[in-house]
Amino acid sequence: MVQYNYVAFIAKEEKVDYAVLSHAHYDHANGIPGFMARNTKAKWYVREATAEDCYFKKFIFRKYIGIPKGMEEQYPARIERISGTYRLTEGVHLIPHTTKGLDAIGKRETMYRKTAQGWRPDDFDHEQSLVLETEKGLVIINSCSHGGVGTIVREVKAEFPGKTVYGFIGGMHLFNKKESEIRAVAEALKSKDVKFVCTGHCTKERAFRILKEELGERLAQLKVGLQIEF
Repeated sequence: MVQYNYVAFIAKEEKVDYAVLSHAHYDHANGIPGFMARNTKAKWYVREATAEDCYFKKFIFRKYIGIPKGMEEQYPARIERISGTYRLTEGVHLIPHTTKGLDAIGKRETMYRKTAQGWRPDDFDHEQSLVLETEKGLVIINSCSHGGVGTIVREVKAEFPGKTVYGFIGGMHLFNKKESEIRAVAEALKSKDVKFVCTGHCTKERAFRILKEELGERLAQLKVGLQIEF
């Protein structure tokens, strides 16, 4: 079994061996050029569906929210496109969505993909979870968890039958959700016996307070400089 340190803020990018893109949105990808300038060895692992096609679209309004344009042309040898379940290194895996119908979430969030055939709701096939095998069980690191926290945990458990999910780290995109939906996420985590949850970013303070009421000591908050050991 491998031991891991998950550090929310990495001061020395040049020491990083692997880089993973959680999903193809600008607020998670715009740091790539800066990282590439400071690190000359790490490959950047992205889903094969990753492209310059993600938009926020509502009525006549369209805003590009995708990866930096021209990124793939600038770093052709360092961007690794992957499909299916991918073993990054010993005890470290990248897991895609396997659940159908996630485009309903994209439609609800007014997130769309621009294709040759026109606009289609995002089904988040560019999103992936980093899964660590630890002595305590599996630890899932996601980003905004657009596909749904319960969905992600279920997908990971299906990929690793017989193994427990100990932890879930990442944003949960709950800042715009009703209280009942937030409590349902907490219930899903409890029902799957996830013992450690750490969230931030698109969860935001209101949803965090509601989750805290349900999850108690299981829940922690992501902060710059936070170090978690498994």
